[in-house]
Amino acid sequence: MKRLEILHELVPNAKRIGALALPHVSYDTRPELEAAARQLDFELLFVTVHRIDDLTEGLDALQSAHADAVNVLASPSVTLTRTTIIAGLNRARLPAIYDFPELAEEGGLITYGTSLKLAAEIAARLVSKILRGSRPEDLPIEQPDRYDLVVNLKTARALGLTIPPTLLVRADKVIE
Repeated sequence: MKRLEILHELVPNAKRIGALALPHVSYDTRPELEAAARQLDFELLFVTVHRIDDLTEGLDALQSAHADAVNVLASPSVTLTRTTIIAGLNRARLPAIYDFPELAEEGGLITYGTSLKLAAEIAARLVSKILRGSRPEDLPIEQPDRYDLVVNLKTARALGLTIPPTLLVRADKVIE
């Protein structure tokens, strides 16, 4: 994890970082996240929300566990509940990193990942090929080739954070 590295750079004194897992999250990455946490010398608090209705309890669990920051793991549920997640984490004053750059534009602190637009374009290309007669098993797997780092300075100021210059220099976009 790159997002954990970025979050650790953003909040270098963090000792407990939460990983918020919403429905439909792939748990294949959990061992990698735990290994990255050990390497970066912080405790990883894995909070799993099994139903969207339990999101408030998940956010409360992160705050009760005294998380210093949060990595919101990629899930289709994130796009559906992004307003609630962003507002809840910002209200709790928890610095958080998200996967979709669009979330920084909606008030998220920092994002690193592929845009929803690019993911939709890849999916549309594949569907188009299938509709024109290609067999799904014959199509190559397509991976996004661009990952954007987006920083929202307005949110940083509201949280009382100073973004390290090293992150600002690397950012693909900085929202004032």
